[in-house]
Amino acid sequence: SYAGQITAATHATINAGGGTLTGTGGLVKDGTTLTIAGGGSVIVNSTGISGASASSDLVVDGTTLVVNANSNYNGPTTVQNSGVLVANAAVTTTQMTVDSNSTLSGTGSIDNGAGLVTLGGALIVGNAPTVADFEISGTGSTVLGGTSTLAFDLFTRGGDLTGDATSADRLRLFGTLNATLGGTLVLGNPAPLSGFAAGDEWLLVDLQGGASITGALGLNFTALNLGPGLTGSFDNGTGVFSIIAVPEPARVVLLLAGIQAVLLR
Repeated sequence: SYAGQITAATHATINAGGGTLTGTGGLVKDGTTLTIAGGGSVIVNSTGISGASASSDLVVDGTTLVVNANSNYNGPTTVQNSGVLVANAAVTTTQMTVDSNSTLSGTGSIDNGAGLVTLGGALIVGNAPTVADFEISGTGSTVLGGTSTLAFDLFTRGGDLTGDATSADRLRLFGTLNATLGGTLVLGNPAPLSGFAAGDEWLLVDLQGGASITGALGLNFTALNLGPGLTGSFDNGTGVFSIIAVPEPARVVLLLAGIQAVLLR
């Protein structure tokens, strides 16, 4: 542990050496690149990460960085090589890139201004086993890569739970979530819940102030163990995940026959 301020006067690396470093005096990088590396964990408590000059880059390289204090630095953030950024406070950065084998998670927020959040890896909303919110408060786009995942946990079930903030993790979104390149919505079931029925629904992405979702998200809800005749559905316009009934094969056949008759006529 270290109680003093750590300043990167030049481009510098904090090497956790596979252990845990806890700092309470803040990290300062003013126009320099600060890299968190070496495996293990670096935990920022009490005083956050700061940097006034442009290009105050933060790189999380193969290490877990836990930010528990509000941070604001004038530069981009990169999470790479199986790195993990846990944002449990407000993190303000000009843009963020999470590569295909790395993770962004937490219970705080990312403010990217008008910049991009490029997600090639995982965004895990909250810290199971308790319900939580995470916020992307910038007005820019969050662009999902083909291998990216958005993970949410469900905690209660039974009808329309879109107004119940304790029923599931939520992502509060202020910009655009762009899934045209791919991305998969993954539902977790830590309780675990059972007895899902058609009509059960949860608000997962809370669209704020003109926020929108474009493209088609894949769905992975195997953890819910839905019964026969049920499937999951996600609505881009509302951010709601629902359990719906699968039409019976006989009804589908009749519907197709009716359409065919109309076409023949």
